[in-house]
Amino acid sequence: MKTKTAKKKQIVSKSNGKPFIKIACEGSRWVTLKELIPMQGELKTLSEEDFNKGTKSMLKYGFSFPFFVWIKNGETRCLDGHQRDRILKKHAEDGKKLPAKFPAVGIDAKDEKEAKEKILLLSSQYGKYDTESLYGFIEQADLDFVTLESMIDLPQINLHSFGISYYDQKDDNKNSANMIESKYMIVVNCESEEHQTNTLEKLSSQGYVCRALIS
Repeated sequence: MKTKTAKKKQIVSKSNGKPFIKIACEGSRWVTLKELIPMQGELKTLSEEDFNKGTKSMLKYGFSFPFFVWIKNGETRCLDGHQRDRILKKHAEDGKKLPAKFPAVGIDAKDEKEAKEKILLLSSQYGKYDTESLYGFIEQADLDFVTLESMIDLPQINLHSFGISYYDQKDDNKNSANMIESKYMIVVNCESEEHQTNTLEKLSSQGYVCRALIS
């Protein structure tokens, strides 16, 4: 009986803690995850890698962009934010404490057909970017690409390949053969590109300054 009581107290204490994800934006209304009805269907899938990226993003920056919703017959239907909705609901199922409500912005649509057309508009990318423009953006804002790489997904660019060329270009700009200013180095031979990416992320998260190389 003592063991069960202690376990119950531990659960209660956990549920009264701070939310797993903080709110970092504003909206015109507030919605609960329970009332949010997805409208995207199977238009997009959420891989385990994308789930992890989305989780890392919200842990670092919080819930930074409101849901876009369409209110019809008293129902709150989600037009944009489906992947964040999936990620948050999965964490809720796993027992993570989340905010009771999330910011949302209402979008007008005359019917369901127009609402789904607007989903495609939201998913469209009108501007184009390439490796040079991405490099310039990162350099100008002095962003930490190693940290961002584990949280972002840019369909037009292979981020792993970009990471290699990114550091090569930084080397050229600094007229340096090696950007790692250390006396000692360790070379790790990886079995595959995936192994290399995972190893780079793991070492970077531990504070090591690393770069990916292909020989």
